[in-house]
Amino acid sequence: MRTLIIIFLILICGCSITKPKNVIGEFPEFETKLQKEKKQFKILSGEKFPDKAFKVNADFKDLSASNVILFFMDLIHARYVLSGNFDRTIMISIHGLYKESEIINMLKNILNANGYDVVQKNNAYLFYQINKDDNDNSIYIQGDEDKSKSVYTYKMQYVPVASIYDTLKNMFKDSEIIINDSLNLVVIKAKEPDYKNIRLTLDRFDKRPKQIIVGMVILEVEINDSIRHGVEYFLKDVNKGGNILASLLPDNFATGTDLLQGGVKYFTTHNNTDVIIELLNIVSNVKIISKPKIIVEDKKHGTIKIGREEPIQKGTTVASTGVSTTQIDYRDVGLILDVGVHVEENNVVRLKLKQELSSIVTDSNLLIASPSFTQKTIDMEFNVTAGENIFVGGLIQTEDTFRTKKIPFLGSLPYIGSMFSSQEKIKKETELIMIVDVELLQTDKDIYQYTNPLQQKIKGV
Repeated sequence: MRTLIIIFLILICGCSITKPKNVIGEFPEFETKLQKEKKQFKILSGEKFPDKAFKVNADFKDLSASNVILFFMDLIHARYVLSGNFDRTIMISIHGLYKESEIINMLKNILNANGYDVVQKNNAYLFYQINKDDNDNSIYIQGDEDKSKSVYTYKMQYVPVASIYDTLKNMFKDSEIIINDSLNLVVIKAKEPDYKNIRLTLDRFDKRPKQIIVGMVILEVEINDSIRHGVEYFLKDVNKGGNILASLLPDNFATGTDLLQGGVKYFTTHNNTDVIIELLNIVSNVKIISKPKIIVEDKKHGTIKIGREEPIQKGTTVASTGVSTTQIDYRDVGLILDVGVHVEENNVVRLKLKQELSSIVTDSNLLIASPSFTQKTIDMEFNVTAGENIFVGGLIQTEDTFRTKKIPFLGSLPYIGSMFSSQEKIKKETELIMIVDVELLQTDKDIYQYTNPLQQKIKGV
């Protein structure tokens, strides 16, 4: 019995030894988690040297902030308190002989870069969370090989590191620069003044790319006596004055004479799309076919497809057994819009736009099993200032339809009804107009002002 009591006391003492004694308050699983991470990462505890200095040889990779603090506090045998959430992971490499004050100063720099801070109160250190600039994503690394230089890392958020590597190497030849493509990370070994200049350069490169909102209104305008020469000539004529409709046009409206590819004309105005549509609707029948809108990042492409996939018989294969197999292909029918953008100086946007509007013809050729299609395509490239609207026109289509006129009752009689009816051929001309407007989103405020109304509408549904 006495032997069992002794063993029990030994077990209790053994458990109490493994618990961190320098932590004020309960922080479960700190030591257990640290021991597990020691197996995965190279972490060597410091040795105490004369003059109250410690030799530190430590490498932390993705170690939680709480365990980083635990490591250093155990190293210098200091009491501490944690206030807040310390789950953020940190990557550090520290090698050298340091005094306690130097270790605390390095730890403070590391924590400041990750949204934490430390102050000394009485005989303990208080660690707490602070508001951290999201753009400050550098990590401090100290080595003992070259005391004049320190090692820093900077994680690029928007720009691939490979695209700026040569520039950095040529600009800062006295510093060592290494990149990691998979992590999009820049590792810099430099003196502090040099690093500040490198950091300023990185901040200039690593900016949120501009985003462009490209909105379109696709109209089909019926050509009649009022606009028999097309929409562009009609608006130009109205703009000369002497017409009551001229008062509806904005003061900054200007028609253009430049030709786009295929002889398509364009003209510009500033955010007065609705006015032009209403003006056309007064003198003609206007049908809005589609109003797509897309956000495209600078130097990239965006695509919108509105419609369906129509099956097309591609061919038929007959096997030796007499069994026939039909190959079916699919074609996109409807509106297909492809937009490429590039923002140049003074907010001038280079637009590369390709639009296809297609539909199925109802009176297809009965000799062919596949349907026929109508297709209207615009492929163009032009410059536009952000905030301007581009009106693209000139695609005029002629369609012949037949209308039957007949005398009531008599015209419907079998065999003799044709004697009391007649066919009238109607020629219908329509012009396809595309209105393109461009808005530029450069800052977080611009994005918020654009997305917030949309979010409010969704919440109200």
